[in-house]
Amino acid sequence: MSLLASYIAHAKTVKPTQTAYVYTLAARQFVAFVTKQGWTIEQSPPPALQEFVNSLVSRYAPRSITPKYFGVRDFLGWLATQGTPVPIHLTCELPRADDPERVVLDQAQVGRLLTYLQSPPADFPLQACVTIGLMVGSGLRVSEVCALQVGQLQPTPKGGLRLDVLGKGGKRRTLPVMGFARQLLVKWLRATRPRT
Repeated sequence: MSLLASYIAHAKTVKPTQTAYVYTLAARQFVAFVTKQGWTIEQSPPPALQEFVNSLVSRYAPRSITPKYFGVRDFLGWLATQGTPVPIHLTCELPRADDPERVVLDQAQVGRLLTYLQSPPADFPLQACVTIGLMVGSGLRVSEVCALQVGQLQPTPKGGLRLDVLGKGGKRRTLPVMGFARQLLVKWLRATRPRT
């Protein structure tokens, strides 16, 4: 069995399914890159990982390159534990994700947004107000808001509300729903579920 095949079998048994998929794909791509250069893993020049990352820049977004980099690092680290000499530098410069669409709001902009949400125009959907309100007021991520279900909303002993959400990395978080976010959520629940 080749070293790559052994690593793939290893990764599938010790890593979560999605991670194993990304890491093994990255390892395959790296081995193909090294082979195309006429090298072997054991005889690759120290900057081989950097050259591999640079070769990905024209084909992938920066946020897609980072998991590939960590997958290759995992593969090379595993090779070292198997006694294979790896002369490759494991650190390299990753491309930066300059996301022109991501905008960070300042305090005044957040204040205007909250004021708008408290009395939006009649044609602005209440569900959109609740979605934005939960993200701003409770710190929910977009993916968490999209996955919310009414059953995740729980009353607290003091008459408040909390949300139990499954966040990044499968971690459970319990978040309070306070202030305007609570008001918007209660208003939406009364409008869509009169018995709630």
